[in-house]
Amino acid sequence: MLRPILACMWIDQGLGIPPIEFRKLLNRLLPQGELRAEIDALIQKKKAGDELDLAQPIPIISDFIISQMGRFTEATKETSFTKSWTPLDKLFRRVLVQENGNKIHPSELTHPTANSLDRATQDRPILNNCRRSLRK
Repeated sequence: MLRPILACMWIDQGLGIPPIEFRKLLNRLLPQGELRAEIDALIQKKKAGDELDLAQPIPIISDFIISQMGRFTEATKETSFTKSWTPLDKLFRRVLVQENGNKIHPSELTHPTANSLDRATQDRPILNNCRRSLRK
């Protein structure tokens, strides 16, 4: 849970693509302090093979995780990636009708199925490519 949060912090601070190595994230973002000491202790326990599934939560680490998740959840509520896909869906369906005429039943425009997309795109190379991309 800590690595994704630290990766978000890394990006949020404008540091580019976060490193894979957890230690690099820690050293840059949490170089010292009580939280860092508890994380280092947790890492040592994991390296020693302690059964962490049975361990009690560490309050300072739990509080950090909860606060950062709240912060990033709030920060990402409304972005260009969270906006409605409805206009794009409508455009795609209009193109299908334009390219295929009445081969698509009107109900399939509002509730398309994989079969309707197959039928609508079977003779159209561009739309076939779209269909294949959507299934990946």
